[in-house]
Amino acid sequence: MMRSHRRMTALLLSSGLAACAGACLDPGLTLRAEPLAEPAAAQPVEASSAAAPAEHAATSQPAPAEASPLTLLDNFHAIVDGQAYRSAQVRPETLEYAARTHGVRVVINLRGENPDEPWYQRERAACDALGLQMIDVRFGSSELPAPQELLKLYDAFVAADGPLLMHCHSGADRSSMAAALWRMIVLQEEAATAAQRELSLRYGYLRPRRPAMADMVDMFVPDRGWIVNEYPRRYAEYNERQRTRH
Repeated sequence: MMRSHRRMTALLLSSGLAACAGACLDPGLTLRAEPLAEPAAAQPVEASSAAAPAEHAATSQPAPAEASPLTLLDNFHAIVDGQAYRSAQVRPETLEYAARTHGVRVVINLRGENPDEPWYQRERAACDALGLQMIDVRFGSSELPAPQELLKLYDAFVAADGPLLMHCHSGADRSSMAAALWRMIVLQEEAATAAQRELSLRYGYLRPRRPAMADMVDMFVPDRGWIVNEYPRRYAEYNERQRTRH
């Protein structure tokens, strides 16, 4: 009996189960092989929190900028961004763009009131729809502005409630003169500086072709009293010289 127990102990030792040998000395104990445990199934790895910012950044990109409706024919430019702009005859989409993108609140039409003209009707309707103030000032492109029209422009510049847009037909002559006067009135620039910046070929202005625009800037004094009291005389003298010359 003892020999049988010894053989069993030796067998257990040879199988690497020496730790169970003592228990196996009990002849009533039945050894049972336990199946090896299967490895735990791999758990899915959750996305790390570091990936969250990248996903957030991808979904929070700004929307593509809306395409501008402007073309070269609009001749649209900032005189001073956020304060004053100049252009050729405005289209409804030009006005909408100027109001939405640049905050324009006042439109100065340098072609004067023309209620029977389709272009004027479209402009007036667009200004009304957008809540823009439209001011009509009648300037000619080959002559000095009449005293009452120059005074109207001066008052419009001084009283403008927000950014303004001034325009004529092509944006080259009357708009150039008005933009230079705006610089003198609002920014208090010298005539030479204002003329250099606004009476430019960049906008299509050529002095030999439209000398009155530059002559107006040269003689202008940015003072309401000068416009009321002195300019009518200067205006009459200038026109007389032009008639004599021709």
